[in-house]
Amino acid sequence: MVIIPNLAIAGYRSFGREPQYFDQFAKINLFIGQNNAGKSNVLRFLSEVYPQVPDALKNNIYSKKHLPFDALDQHFSDNPPVLLGIGERVDKDELPSDHWLVAELDKRTVYLPQKYQNVSVDSLILKVMEEKARIDNTALCWTLINLPPLPSEKRGFEESWLKAIKVLTDGELSALWEILTKAGGGSRQHSWEPDTIAKMQSSPVQIKAQLIPAIRRIGAKGSSSDDFDGTGIIDRLAKLQNPDVHNQHDREQFNEITDFLRDVVDRPDAVLEIPYERDTI
Repeated sequence: MVIIPNLAIAGYRSFGREPQYFDQFAKINLFIGQNNAGKSNVLRFLSEVYPQVPDALKNNIYSKKHLPFDALDQHFSDNPPVLLGIGERVDKDELPSDHWLVAELDKRTVYLPQKYQNVSVDSLILKVMEEKARIDNTALCWTLINLPPLPSEKRGFEESWLKAIKVLTDGELSALWEILTKAGGGSRQHSWEPDTIAKMQSSPVQIKAQLIPAIRRIGAKGSSSDDFDGTGIIDRLAKLQNPDVHNQHDREQFNEITDFLRDVVDRPDAVLEIPYERDTI
């Protein structure tokens, strides 16, 4: 399962005002580019910034001091806003069953007047998303979130959202608005369009991230750490190699690590040992 299917970044470190889009992530992703192209900044953003955004949105946190930003995180040249983008695929006929909008719908079919009868909610939502992607000239329909989030009274919508929503007729839009908001009445300009667009905005998922440094070290004797930088690795391996009577199953994990080492160095007879002094491997 791919937890983060895509990503867009703007205004963060080496990323300027124009969002840079990563349309599709897989379980394993390779970032390839020239030096200083921003590869490490993508990883930094995913490990330091992205995990904090869902809580910031939920708790209405509007200050950078509550997010892991420092002076170096701002793009220097023109000081653009930091943006996080979340994309929605538009090459489908209906929303996935686990889509957040599906959970909010009381029913999957909207009964529209006359010629619009039995048009599915999915088709109306996807019609708007497809139009926005066309206007933006992007493969996905992107929601761009300011970081830190703006107070609700100061939030606006991208111009492309305001243009895309007009692809729906009054009848289609009012019916979709009633289903999404469970409200009635209203008008196109003051309620149907802004309320429907707000409901269609994607939100980031809650994740836990751990950045493993490319350069690691074998920590000194007695060092300890829960990170993956090599600090404390000697003591951690020693506990697996010679576990106490209550944790004998840990030895199986040590044997698996040894087998992995043999595969990496291509030596079936390789042995992993932690000496009594615990000062080397």
